[in-house]
Amino acid sequence: MAPQTDIALTQLGIPQHLIQALRDFNVLTKQQRNQVLALMEQHKKQLASSSCTAEERTQSQAMINAFQSLFAPVRRLPSEILLEIFRQYIAPPQADHLPHQVSPLVLASVCAFWRSTALSSPTLWAHVKISAQGDFYTSPRVDNRQAESVRFWMDHVGNHQPWSLSIVLNGVVSPTTSQPQTRQRVTPLANLLGHQSISKLHELRIDAEEPITGVEALTFPALESLLVLWRQPNHHIQTLDTPFPTVPNLTKLVIVNAITLNSNTSTTNLPWSRLTHLFIEGITMQKWRMVIGQCLELREGCFSVEEPTQHIAEIMSDDVHITPTALTHLQKLTFLNKPPFHKDFQQLSFPALEELNVVFGQEDIGLGLHEGWRQDTLAAFHDVKRIMVVGNQARIASLENTVSLLLDATPFVERLELDIKCDAGALLQLLTSDPSKLRLAQLQTFDITPNFEGSDHRLFPLAAFDALVRSRGCPRASASRGGSSPSLKQVTLRLPKAADFRDVRRSIDDMSRQLKDGTIRVDVEESVPSGVVPPNEDSGEYRHWNDGLMEFLVRA
Repeated sequence: MAPQTDIALTQLGIPQHLIQALRDFNVLTKQQRNQVLALMEQHKKQLASSSCTAEERTQSQAMINAFQSLFAPVRRLPSEILLEIFRQYIAPPQADHLPHQVSPLVLASVCAFWRSTALSSPTLWAHVKISAQGDFYTSPRVDNRQAESVRFWMDHVGNHQPWSLSIVLNGVVSPTTSQPQTRQRVTPLANLLGHQSISKLHELRIDAEEPITGVEALTFPALESLLVLWRQPNHHIQTLDTPFPTVPNLTKLVIVNAITLNSNTSTTNLPWSRLTHLFIEGITMQKWRMVIGQCLELREGCFSVEEPTQHIAEIMSDDVHITPTALTHLQKLTFLNKPPFHKDFQQLSFPALEELNVVFGQEDIGLGLHEGWRQDTLAAFHDVKRIMVVGNQARIASLENTVSLLLDATPFVERLELDIKCDAGALLQLLTSDPSKLRLAQLQTFDITPNFEGSDHRLFPLAAFDALVRSRGCPRASASRGGSSPSLKQVTLRLPKAADFRDVRRSIDDMSRQLKDGTIRVDVEESVPSGVVPPNEDSGEYRHWNDGLMEFLVRA
C-alpha cells in the first residue's frame, strides 16, 4: 500500500526517523527493520485487544499500513529500473501528455526519492501539451496557472534533450452577460514559447479550430517534424501572410485540411526542398502539382487531392510555372479518397517508386471512379513493384478504364493487393494471364478480397479463380529487362466469414492440390470489413510520421 502523506504520518505519532525513511524511499537498515517490526507487533496486539476503542483501532491500522509500505519491493529497485518504469507509465504508445494528467509531476509528488529521480531525468519531460485560446483576430493566450506548469516542465527538458510539443488551439469563447465576469490572468502563447528549451524542440503538433497556428512569427531551428490539423476545412482565409513558423531543418510534414495551401497565403516558410516525408489532406490538384514539384528529396508521400469548390478556392499566382520534374528519391506514394489519375501530372515522374497505394474514401460520390484514368499520367508509375488498391465502399463500374489501365502501365509489379467493390468475375478475368499481353508478367504475390453484395457463396466465380491461378502457374514470357519471369508464388484469397463459403474453401483446397508443380501457395483467410481505414479527425489517428502515421496501410 502507498505510504501516507507526511502530515498524516506525523499525526499518527510515527517516530521522526521512520518518517524520514518514508520520505527518502530508501531501503531500511537492519536496525530500522527490527524497530518497525516491533512497532507493528505492538499495534497488532492493540487491534486484538478487547478494550481497544474504534478510534484506537483506526489509528493502529493506519500505523500498520504505513509500516508495511516500508517493506514494499519497489523500495529495492535500482534507480535506473525505476526510471524505466516511469518512462513506460508516462509514455504509453500514441499518448498525448497533459501536465495535469499522467505526467512526471505526479511521480515527483510521491516521495523525495521519486522526486529526485524524476527531476534529474530529462527524458521524462520530453512531451508537453499546451491548451490555448485564440482565433484569427485574437492572439493565442494560455491561462497563467497552466503557463506556470508548462514553464516548470520546460525547465526540466534539459539543454540537450530533443522534445516534442503539442498545442491545442481553441476559439475564443464570448462571455455571457448574464453572469458577472472575472478577469482571467493569461500569458501570450508567443511569450511562453520564448523559453530557451525551444531551441531543442524537434516535434511540434498544432491542433487548431481556425486556420492559424499561433506560432506564425516564431522560428524553431531544430524542428524536424511538424503536424498541423485545422478542424474547419471550409474556413475562408485571404489575408494571413503565412500560417507556418520558420522551420529551416524540417524534414517531415503533416497538414490536415490544407485550406491555406489552396489560398493566396504564403508557404515560403516551409522548406519543401528538404522534406523527406509529406502528408497533405485537402489540397487541390494544381496546388499539389506545384508543391510536390519542389520536394526533390521526398522519400514517402501521402495525399488527398480535392476538387476546387466554393470553399476550397484554387488561387494561383500568374508567375507560377510548372516544369517537368523527376522525384528520384520517392519510394512510396499513397493517394487517399480520390486518386487524381484522371488529371494531367504535367510531366511528373517517379523513377525510384517501389510502392503505390490507392485508398478510396467511404463513398463513391465524387471519387471519379466513372472517369477514365489517363495513360500518360499512369506512365509515371512504370517501375513500381508493389500496388495496393483498396476501398470496398467505393464501387468501380469500369475496370477497363481504371484498374486495367493501371496494371498495363506497371509491367514490373511483383505484389498486388486488391480490395475493391466491382464485378468479381470480371476482375479475376482481367488478372488471368493472357499470352498476348504483358500485364503482370512479374507478379509473384497476389492478395485479393472479392466484395459481394450479399453472403451467397454462389456469387463467387470459382471457375474464374481456378483459371487465374492455373494461367500463372508456369514461367511466362517476360516484360522484364532480361530473362524469363518467375511464376506466381502465393495467392491470398479473403472470403466472408459466412458458413456457406466453407464449400468454396474446400473447392479451392482441392484445386491447390491438383496443381501439377505445386509451386503456388493458395491461402484462404477471412476478410476484414474495415481492413484499411485512413485516419480521421474524430479518431485522433493523425500522428507524426515517426509515431506510426501510415500504420493504417497494414491490414488488421
